[in-house]
Amino acid sequence: MAPKVADTGTADMDTMVAGTGMAVMGIRGTATMAAMAPKVAGPKPPLKPMPPCLRRAVLLKARTRSNHEGWPIAAISRSVVAMKILLLEDDTEIGEWVRDGLSRSGHVVDWLENGREALVAATTQAYDLLILDRMTPELDGLSVLKSLRAAKITAPALFLTALGDVDDRVEGLHAGADDYLSKPFAFSELEARVVALGRRRGDVSQGDVTTLVAGDISLDLLKQRCTRQGNPVDLNAKEFRLLEAFLRSNGRVLTRNMLLEKVWDMNFDPTTSVVETHVSRLRAKIEKPFGDSVIKTLRGAGYVFEPKG
Repeated sequence: MAPKVADTGTADMDTMVAGTGMAVMGIRGTATMAAMAPKVAGPKPPLKPMPPCLRRAVLLKARTRSNHEGWPIAAISRSVVAMKILLLEDDTEIGEWVRDGLSRSGHVVDWLENGREALVAATTQAYDLLILDRMTPELDGLSVLKSLRAAKITAPALFLTALGDVDDRVEGLHAGADDYLSKPFAFSELEARVVALGRRRGDVSQGDVTTLVAGDISLDLLKQRCTRQGNPVDLNAKEFRLLEAFLRSNGRVLTRNMLLEKVWDMNFDPTTSVVETHVSRLRAKIEKPFGDSVIKTLRGAGYVFEPKG
């Protein structure tokens, strides 16, 4: 099925926010996936007001973060890094709102409702960002991402899903997601997270440094490849970013919270073991085969990277 590509109209986001009380909703509807026909958007009328049942749920979440009673804070000002985005979302209303909002921000959005078709699209086209629902027809978003990471596709991934419990978020991050946003959500928050992921991509693609070297360990940031002593080391996307954080630390101590912010772009639940789990997996790949230790644990403090040579 062909992706549903939005018309990049000129209606600004402030109008969309003011007209709806929030730029997008986040509760799963009952709309079923259209039969295999593509949904390509032509010229669009102004966005319709959000259905009251959806608006109430989102506004309840937004009230505590508002400047004016009942209304969300204004969208952040930022320089947009235009990206090609794959959106996997089987709820028609949510898919349309997210696609249209991101398109108006300057991005090109391919929207698919079927997990298996999203997997095919992501393996045959180059995307700068993946936005994935988890509960999707034929193949769920978690399985889609695991398959992509196994295929060495390292495009940043953000889960946008109603599955928001701690265990669900940890499972998604372990699968290789870079960020996780639970429904219901404010469009301004989604947009901010997309901007952050785009900024990181821009830093890598436009910066002067494309290779990091520490001792006998080398990271190619453009090709997303790691070698040690000239031997390739097979890292998934999250392990690669974790090792990148260590190489950039210049011998400084990195706390758990620092790693959560650098690698996962979030202040995560302090009770989670996601950092320890990924550090353990990284050590198994860059230390054990070489018979030494380069990542030191400082009990009560965090970690320090001490490369050899």
